[in-house]
Formats: sequence, structure tokens, C-alpha cells
Amino acid sequence: SNPTCVLLRRSLDWILDGDEVRNQDLPHAWAALSSSPKGAVIVWSTLTSRWEALKEKLGGTSFLWPSFVGLAAGAGPYTSERVAEVTAFFQDKGVGSAARRLKQATESLRSKAAQLSRDKGAVPAFLDEPGLWS
Repeated sequence: SNPTCVLLRRSLDWILDGDEVRNQDLPHAWAALSSSPKGAVIVWSTLTSRWEALKEKLGGTSFLWPSFVGLAAGAGPYTSERVAEVTAFFQDKGVGSAARRLKQATESLRSKAAQLSRDKGAVPAFLDEPGLWS
């Protein structure tokens, strides 16, 4: 696998499974990892594969759990397929205190996917305009 992905996965496992990072600091690390395209995929994969354990560990907190759910659900890739995947995953899940944050993240994801789909041809065409770079 990609060395970057291996390091991101090891970092995430260390953050979630070790005793070195306190629970109240977990969202900061989760946010940092989800801010890169590869990290976002790994964070989403971790949330979905470890849903029950993460919910048990953090689901009773009103400030940690919404951050975890919202960051994982709202991170890229910004595609209609990702919107469908996120929607399908949470369809039968009780998210508790994360309900509002999940709704916001899903709306943001949907909006970004629509914008990218709409603009994917216009931006390259604009950048290729004659005289733009002279």
C-alpha cells in the first residue's frame, strides 16, 4: 500500500487505541487526518469499520461525538457517489448528539459535490484561455 496511507492508518490507530491521547483531544487529531484527501478516506473507513466501538467510546459525549461524525461524513472525496455512500451508511444508524452535525456535513458534502460536478469543465477551459498567463 501507499506509504502515506500506511502512516496515516498507523497514526489513526495510535490516536484511537493508545493511552497517550486524551479523549478531549481526539477531535483535533481526527480533524487533522481528515483534512487531506487520503486521510479523509481513511477517517471515513475507520468510522464505518469501527462504528460500534467508537460510538461506545464517544457516543455519550455531547461535544466529541458530533465532531467525529461530522468530520468523517463531510470530508471528501466530493462526489455524488460519496454522498450516496454517506447517506446509505447513516440511514439506519442512531447518531444521538451528532444528528445536527451529520445533517450539516451531509448538506456540505452534497453542495461541494454538485459544485465540482458543475465546474469540472469550466475551470480547465478558463485556465487554458489564450493570454491569461501573459
